[in-house]
Amino acid sequence: MNHPQPRTESRELARLIQAQRLDMQRDAFNGIGTSLANTARLYATSGYTQKLKPGFMPDSPFQPWAQHALDRFNEADRFIATYAKDSYENFAEVERCEEELVDTLAERENRRRIEHDLALRIESAARNPAVDRGVASLMDLHAQRAKMCRTEGVWGVNGEGDKVIAWNFKCGSTKLCPDGSRENTRRVAELYTPEIIRWHRSQRGRRLFYCVFTLPNFDTGSLAVGNKVIQQRFRDFLGTVRPIRDVERATFGYGPRKRSIKHWQPAKRLKSLPDEHGKRHVLPYEGPGIHGALTQLECPVSARGDWNVHLNALLLVQDGEGFDFDYATVRDMWGANVHIEAVEPDERGLIGTIQELIKYPARMIAEKSADKAADGSTAPPMMAWTDTQLAEWFGSTVKRITDKNGVERWIGTRWMASYGCLYGLTEPEDTDEEQPIQWMGRIAFTDAGRYWVGSTRENNFSRSEKVQTASERAFQPVKGYRLPQIEGPPGWTVKITEGKTARTCRAAEKLKPPPA
Repeated sequence: MNHPQPRTESRELARLIQAQRLDMQRDAFNGIGTSLANTARLYATSGYTQKLKPGFMPDSPFQPWAQHALDRFNEADRFIATYAKDSYENFAEVERCEEELVDTLAERENRRRIEHDLALRIESAARNPAVDRGVASLMDLHAQRAKMCRTEGVWGVNGEGDKVIAWNFKCGSTKLCPDGSRENTRRVAELYTPEIIRWHRSQRGRRLFYCVFTLPNFDTGSLAVGNKVIQQRFRDFLGTVRPIRDVERATFGYGPRKRSIKHWQPAKRLKSLPDEHGKRHVLPYEGPGIHGALTQLECPVSARGDWNVHLNALLLVQDGEGFDFDYATVRDMWGANVHIEAVEPDERGLIGTIQELIKYPARMIAEKSADKAADGSTAPPMMAWTDTQLAEWFGSTVKRITDKNGVERWIGTRWMASYGCLYGLTEPEDTDEEQPIQWMGRIAFTDAGRYWVGSTRENNFSRSEKVQTASERAFQPVKGYRLPQIEGPPGWTVKITEGKTARTCRAAEKLKPPPA
C-alpha cells in the first residue's frame, strides 16, 4: 500500500512516522496493540488494543485477527501520514511534559527506596517475639502503610504549566516518610514564617536564636521518660522565677510588695480594657525577654547505644533595659549543654531554620547518617537499630490510655510545640481558586525501584482544545466511518462547519500495565 508523504520537511518527523509504521506492523503481527516507545504511540487508539466490534468485523470470518489488525493499522497509518504535521504539533507538548516529569523523579525514587527499605526493617522487627504485641501491631501497620505510600497515582499539568501528581495513597507519617516530612516542613514554614517576620519588623531590638537544648543521654528502656522530662523541663525553663532586684523594681515600675518576677519576661503584663462582662484580659507580653518559642523533639540512638534526647528550639527575643540574653545565663538556668546561634531575620533564613528545626526524616535515616559518618561519628542510622531499639522508639511515640468507657486506645506524642506569641496560630484558609488540571497519565513505582510514567492522550489532531475557536468547539459529529470506507481509525469523526472539515480524535490510549 502506497502511503502519502507527510506534509512536512522535518527529517525528525519523518523518522518518527517510519518508526511508527514498523512498530504498528510488529505489534499487529503479534496479535496485540501496545503503546509505542516514541511520539508515534500518540496516534494509537483504544480501538486497536481490543478485538473488533461487530460493526468492524472483516468480510471473511476466517481472516486472522493479526492480519486484520495490520489492515486497520495501515489505514490509520495512511491517515496519520496525511495529517502528521498537525498531529505532531498537538502531541509534542504532552511528550515534552512526560519527559520533564521523568527527569525530576530521580530524587523521589531515592526517597521511596529509603522509606521502603525502612518499612521492611520495621516489619522484620515487629515479628520479634520479645516485642510487645501492642507495639508490634503498630509497627506492622506503619510498615504496610509505608510500603503502599506514593506507589501509584496520576499526573497532569495545571494552568501555570507546573507538573502535578495526585497519589492514590499516602502513609501520613511526618517522622519516617521523607515526602511526608517535606510536606510538613512546608506547611509549618508557611504557617509560622509570616508571623515571625511580622513580629521581627514591628519593633526595633528583636532578635531570633536557634537553640539545641540537651540533657545527659537516657539509658535503654527510658526513652519515654526522657521525652517527657525534656519537654517539661523546657516549660519550666521559660517560666523560671527569681527574686526581683531593686533596679528592676525601678525600671519596670513594680511596687514594694513585689517579691519575684519571671526571669525571661521581667516586665509587667498589661491588661485590656473591660469587655462587655466587665472582665479584663491579659494582653500578649511586649516587654524585654522571650516573646515566643517553637520547639521540635528529637530522640536518635547515640554512638554508645543509649538515647540522645534533645530539643530544637527557635526563640523570639526582645532586647531592652534590665534584660540580657546571653549563653552563660541560658546554660546555667538550663543546667546542661545548650547550642545557640543567631538567625538571619529574612524569609529565606527563617525557612532554612524551620527546616533545620523540624528535620527531614530522610536525613535522620540516610543522608544525615552518611554526613555524620564522614565527620567521624559512629552513631547508627535508623536502619541499623536493633529490634529492641525500634520497638522502644515506636512505643515512646504513642501512649496507651483507657478512656471513660474502659476502652484502651493509643494517643500520639507531641513532637512539636509552640509558646508565647506563636501559640495558637491557625492555618489560613485557601482563598485561591483551584486551578484546572489537565490529567495526562498514570505513574507507578515498580519492583525495580523506579517510577514508570505513562500518558493517556485525548487531543485534537488538527488543533488543541486550548486554541480551538468557539465555532470549532460547537461542531456536531456525524456518523463514524466503517471499515470499507475508513478514512481514519475508529473513534474519529467528521465535524462540519462553515464549509470546513476538521478531523477530531477523542479516543484515549489505553495504558499498558507498568513493567515489573
